[in-house]
Amino acid sequence: MPPFVGYHGLTGQEHQQRVDTLAPQGYRPISLSVSGDGGDARYAAAWVQRPGPAWWAVHNLSAEAYQSKFNELVGQGYAPVLVSASGPAASATFTALFEQGVTRPWFARHGLRWDPDTNPDTITHENNRAFGEGYIPRSLSVYGTPADRRFAGVWIKNDAPTPWSWWFADAGTYQRIFDAENQADVRPGWVSVAPDTWQLAVFRDDHVGAWAARHGITGDEYQGEFDVRVANGMMPVVVQAGGGGSARRYSSIFAATDVPLPKRWTVTGTTIPQLAGLDEEVRGFMSAHAIRAGALAVVRGAEMLVSRGYTWAEDGYAVTQPNARFRLASVSKAFAAAAITRLVAMGRLAWNTQAYPFLGITSALLPDQTPDPAVNTITVDHLVNRRSGLTHARVTENGVVRTFEPSADLRTVAARLGRTTTPTRDDLVRYMYGEAPDFPPGSQQAYSNFAFTLLTSIVERASGRGFLDFLRADVLAPQGLSEVWVGATELAGRLPNEVRYDNPGVGLTVLQPTTNTYVPNVYGTFALENSEGTGGLVSTAPTVARFITQHAVWDAGPRIVATRHGTFDGMTSGARSRPDNLDFAYMFNRRVTDAEHDGITNAIDGYLTSHPV
Repeated sequence: MPPFVGYHGLTGQEHQQRVDTLAPQGYRPISLSVSGDGGDARYAAAWVQRPGPAWWAVHNLSAEAYQSKFNELVGQGYAPVLVSASGPAASATFTALFEQGVTRPWFARHGLRWDPDTNPDTITHENNRAFGEGYIPRSLSVYGTPADRRFAGVWIKNDAPTPWSWWFADAGTYQRIFDAENQADVRPGWVSVAPDTWQLAVFRDDHVGAWAARHGITGDEYQGEFDVRVANGMMPVVVQAGGGGSARRYSSIFAATDVPLPKRWTVTGTTIPQLAGLDEEVRGFMSAHAIRAGALAVVRGAEMLVSRGYTWAEDGYAVTQPNARFRLASVSKAFAAAAITRLVAMGRLAWNTQAYPFLGITSALLPDQTPDPAVNTITVDHLVNRRSGLTHARVTENGVVRTFEPSADLRTVAARLGRTTTPTRDDLVRYMYGEAPDFPPGSQQAYSNFAFTLLTSIVERASGRGFLDFLRADVLAPQGLSEVWVGATELAGRLPNEVRYDNPGVGLTVLQPTTNTYVPNVYGTFALENSEGTGGLVSTAPTVARFITQHAVWDAGPRIVATRHGTFDGMTSGARSRPDNLDFAYMFNRRVTDAEHDGITNAIDGYLTSHPV
């Protein structure tokens, strides 16, 4: 931990004296804050003593003066790094830090409003732009009044990259969000305090070792926190305040360092020499997308050519083994389709079996639902091959009809059913019987998660056993496979040797759908236990690679040349069967986009093509 200085509650003159004293000693600010209006402006700051580029600090500037100084310093090769503002928009006071030698692209704005992101002069628009263009907030500030909130910020290119989320909420809601982010192992990286103590915060999915944070505390409480944390080897890395006089409140973050810890690359498992270069393909992908855990398996028939576990993480992170367990997301559907195929071969189903009549469902679940007769014509074949039309449900909200995906929006289904618990798979199946298909069954194709929810129930009715029991005994066992499980929604239910899932975001729980309880997106905003064949399975890369040597990875039947991807928050999976009889599967513990999915699939595919075995 470098030498540091922290202070709060200083007047502008006292703050300037600290600048004049600390700068010649090699200290530099890492956090600046101004709070209060007019003559009541007070300054808080955290400094560290370490080498770095030349810097220039300004304070007690009006918006116009700040813009003028901004233009002057940028013209001299400086870039804004920190910005804080306080007071009503028309008479706001600004303080800021500028540094020379900033080589990463950046942008800065002030005077932003809180309005829909369609307005380019809003904080919502600029943060969404940062997400889309690969930037991350370096500092954010909220000022103005509750009736006319304003925001200032500095964003810098997210080269690491570091996954992040941001929130603006009242103190009570922020605490619930904070707790959920903490459960997801995501830390607060920045916080700013509005005059009415609303919190503007950025959470970062990187590590700095032990840290502690408080918000909404008085100056005396902050000083007490400072004393305790410093005695325990931490320093203030962010200290911000909002409001004035006796209503002034502080928010702070303490850590042993403000510099994120480095990550290390570790590979476990076996590979044949011809395919050793696959490790570099995976390394490039994982480092480019801040993925900590991954696994890859390549097989030809019964021969395992590659079985690797990959770790790109900070010291102390569990090393990923080749047989690490991962959620499969939509790769689960290949297992459900194989179960259906087996039941057809056993004579317990036919491809033209009508789904709802087979389940004995003949009436709507809710009195305001009127089933479309076409629902009764949906067959097993329609469901497996994406021709059922059962893609969305509908709900009227404030006189407007909204479509939603029932398997993903369980809170809406629960509200419709009047339930205080998570809707079961049977609830979903019966609920959708009362919803009209999006198109006549069999007339066209459209991807449907719910189709596989319905297929899972059909497997259980046709086999007379639980879905997982039938899958293991009659589909997997003949191949000598068994390592498939149903995943758990909550972190506490994680299986032995199952990875943790990374995502810097939280949402409302589906486990208590009538509450406003926030949970990590990866551990409670979607349910696995009622979506076994849709996306709820957990397995290993070697198991999936071996499985697809005999079963279609897409649609149904025996092995075909095809690719399937699966993704939801905290999870990316892929499985591909190639024309040369090679099959591979990969899994990662962070979500990526469809284009990024295609990128890693094509990279592995291209390497296997250029290095034939």
